[in-house]
Amino acid sequence: MSEQPVPVLRAQHLSKRYGGTTALRDFSMDLAPGEVVAFVGHNGAGKSTVSKIIAGFVQADEGTLEIAGEVVENWSPKEATKQGVSLVPQQFAIVPELTVEENILLGGLVSREKLESAAQSLGLTGVLRTPAGDVSPALHRLTMIGRALVREPKIMILDEPTAAFSSAETRRLFTIVETLKQQGIAFIYISTGSKRCLISPTE
Repeated sequence: MSEQPVPVLRAQHLSKRYGGTTALRDFSMDLAPGEVVAFVGHNGAGKSTVSKIIAGFVQADEGTLEIAGEVVENWSPKEATKQGVSLVPQQFAIVPELTVEENILLGGLVSREKLESAAQSLGLTGVLRTPAGDVSPALHRLTMIGRALVREPKIMILDEPTAAFSSAETRRLFTIVETLKQQGIAFIYISTGSKRCLISPTE
């Protein structure tokens, strides 16, 4: 019998409170390399709280978080990025005056090889020199994913990535996710549960 791989992420009994409001209660999960997990629920269900804890932006009041079998301490966005966790937020974080390439490179220098590899994976090669303000919202989202991808993440958290996408754009994104998970990248996909957000990549 083959051994099960060590989860790239293990969350155990995470809870978070803000004053008298419980935002998250006793949340646990394992995430394997190359696995895609969806957090689906209404606003206020705790989806974003979990994602922010995993990405280091919020500290849990209770519970533990493990990355590749190691319990994390003093967790922060910087440390999370260093350990291969990337959060692509729902809000656009694009500088319109900069090119798509320059937007991908925001936050640090990476090799040309990594940039071109990410651009090819995301279908952005033809627009790298185009001002980001001149491309579609769907390409803005892919640019943000590219910014995460060049850091060679082990885990990518996509927060409502298909908001305002057409069905064709949504299918394109899921095809990209399907390709990247074959490379061992694990995904957490956050959605309010609309039909458009849950289109299968094979549909």
